[in-house]
Amino acid sequence: MTDRPLTFMAVHAHPDDEATGTGGVLARYAAEGIRTVLVTCTDGGCGDGPGGAKPGDPEHDPAAVALMRRQELEASCEA
Repeated sequence: MTDRPLTFMAVHAHPDDEATGTGGVLARYAAEGIRTVLVTCTDGGCGDGPGGAKPGDPEHDPAAVALMRRQELEASCEA
């Protein structure tokens, strides 16, 4: 055993996956003082936009969707 602190890391494909997957576990371990790290492998820009706009639709703006997903992810991590 080492004297290094424990770290729990969750890796997900997309922002918002933590909300349906490991959010509760991340919250629990963080509350217990365990360092928690969340990794997302995409920025979410290819996901649905406001109003359900799909990638390829004229109203779909990948940069705006990525920003929205980042803000959602930050709020999720705060919770």
